[in-house]
Amino acid sequence: MNMIFRRTQINTQCGAAVVALVVALALSVFTSARALAEVPAPAAGEAPAVLDEVTVTAQRRGAEALAKVPVSIEVLGGQSLDHGNLGSVTEAINQVSGVTMLDQKQSGGAQISVRGVTAGGPLFYGSSTVGYYLDDVPFAFVKSAIAPDADAYDLQRVEVLRGPQGTLYGASALNGVIRVLTNDANLNSFDFKGRASTSNTEGGAENYRGDMAVNIPIVPGQLAARAVVDYNRMSGWLNNKFAADTNTAENANVRLKLNAQPTQDLNVKLSYWHSSSHYGAPSVSDDNGFNATTVPEPYNVKYDTVGLSASYVFPMFILTGATSYVDYAGKGNLDYAHLAPLYTALFTKTLAQELGLHSTLDGPWSWSTGAMYRHSQDQLVQTLGTLLPAPINWTDKSASAAVFGEVSRRLLDDRLELTGGVRVFHDEVTNQENVQGQGKPNVPLYHRDSTFNSTTPRLVATWFPANDLTVYASYSQGFRSGFAQNANVFVAAPGIPAVRPDKLSNYEVGAKGSLWEHVVYFDAAVYYMDWKDIQQTLLVQLPNNVQTSAVVNGKAASGVGFDYGLTVRPAAGLSIRGSVGWNDLSLDSDVLSGGVVLFHKGDRPNESARTTTSLSAQYEFGIGSTGYKAALSATGTYHTELASRTISAGHLVTASSDDIFDSQLELAVKSPEHWTTTLFASNVTNRFDITDTTPASATLATVRQRPRVVGLQFEYHY
Repeated sequence: MNMIFRRTQINTQCGAAVVALVVALALSVFTSARALAEVPAPAAGEAPAVLDEVTVTAQRRGAEALAKVPVSIEVLGGQSLDHGNLGSVTEAINQVSGVTMLDQKQSGGAQISVRGVTAGGPLFYGSSTVGYYLDDVPFAFVKSAIAPDADAYDLQRVEVLRGPQGTLYGASALNGVIRVLTNDANLNSFDFKGRASTSNTEGGAENYRGDMAVNIPIVPGQLAARAVVDYNRMSGWLNNKFAADTNTAENANVRLKLNAQPTQDLNVKLSYWHSSSHYGAPSVSDDNGFNATTVPEPYNVKYDTVGLSASYVFPMFILTGATSYVDYAGKGNLDYAHLAPLYTALFTKTLAQELGLHSTLDGPWSWSTGAMYRHSQDQLVQTLGTLLPAPINWTDKSASAAVFGEVSRRLLDDRLELTGGVRVFHDEVTNQENVQGQGKPNVPLYHRDSTFNSTTPRLVATWFPANDLTVYASYSQGFRSGFAQNANVFVAAPGIPAVRPDKLSNYEVGAKGSLWEHVVYFDAAVYYMDWKDIQQTLLVQLPNNVQTSAVVNGKAASGVGFDYGLTVRPAAGLSIRGSVGWNDLSLDSDVLSGGVVLFHKGDRPNESARTTTSLSAQYEFGIGSTGYKAALSATGTYHTELASRTISAGHLVTASSDDIFDSQLELAVKSPEHWTTTLFASNVTNRFDITDTTPASATLATVRQRPRVVGLQFEYHY
């Protein structure tokens, strides 16, 4: 297949206009921050509640106040996740502005987008553009972009970092990182908590879930264990000719963490996480809630992770080490255009090791350095009935290593901090055919090796004009590794080269801080992104009218954007949080394939939302003199449509989702000691939006938003 990519430079005048806009937005952030810092405090006697200080470990320097970290970060607290009716991290992260995390119909996982930057698809279209960590365990694939739908119970917090994080987090942190951090075992205290809920899905049936966590000190002060188990059954609400409510989902999780502190300076953590999910069918249907599939479409996903980390405090620095292992398996059927059942199985194993040194001395200088090694292996098995009687069976391997470091210097009585960092990365990627493919008798098994290198810098200037105000300007770069084309692409289009790494450069200014003795907290950032060699997807033709995807490098996309969040507690018990993310990321030039325009200049990349917003409010009040309290909360989230484009058989194929709106309501009653009862509703307006951008197949089925769910939850905490 002949592909031509026209490469043009960004128009100089357009570039100047973009720079001018970024400067104007930056000045607006600086001016607003200084102006807000000078606003007088509320009058005495108004007695608003203050916001608790939030700490994060995103910069790997130990615990730091969120308001002092020069990165656009949003934090979801574990306690609020426990008390809410959100059952998974995916549901929670979708309430973060600038981020979408959408379930996929074939993978049992979710595809993540941060600031409109994401992979071309969930499976086989390239690795994720967003790093995803379960504690210290990186959840990564060689050439797929799905993240697990992790359970949200008994978490310490979830940190969502927007923008490139290539220096500290490496490949697949092209434009963000999500860190799911579980609670450590408490070395000194016994703890027990649990929750159970029942609910009903509109148009479906009953849902059930139960969660439990227990903490046991084994050797008080030195060794403790914490265990978490949960089970969740969500009723289906869609029908096909094989069953009603066919998209029922059952998820089970088991987590175990051991924490040891044999000496004051040595800390050791050992963790294990098992997750198993069964889906009766993907959540796809036509407008009437029916999927005209000709075959049953169940799929199953399970994964196990093991992590071992340790730290030792020396007089001048902390030595840290982490080793992790991920074993993932996902498999299931899909109807391929009413022609045959498409069976897909993906098996992944990843071993990762990292060693770090972090300075601890008081003084103007601080530094971090380290090295990592990661070995990932993906095996793909696919069959397609009689259309491709010889199964697809190949293995992708990646052996990568990196060294990295950052150094900071404080000046002007610690009011100014300058930080510089760099990461040097090397990756060796192999594609190996395990079984002879269709139409290639007596041909050696396909094998390709590719090597990729990358160096990514980070520069930050942070200014602390007041104790409760932080202003920063940064340049950072993230990257995503490349990979060799597979055997099917080689047969269909042998001229397609290996996929090169893509890089994203980000220029950002931001401000964050609190006002009126921590009654108000704000965080704002404006940025300009420049994304080079975008990995994107084409469809190429195999024998028997079967199509396969090929990933190629396009030209570039760029655009300005902003994130803004404001949290206010105007009165005791009342908290309001609003946030918005917007960006104008678009292609810098036309992109052609075989003479057909795949993207026009100014089109957005695939799966890229222009605007995301979130608004939430909670009011807690006492119920008479009983000692009981009630809490009423409401949340609404919205993001604009996602769209995708691909070339199929020489023709442009486009598809788009709806604008997505979701809403949550909760009314909780808390006893003076142990119990909380919550009445909740999700998707209150009962929308039935299309959430994916996969072109409708012969079944006319697309992924749909779950209808309204209303339920009751009971919590107990010892």
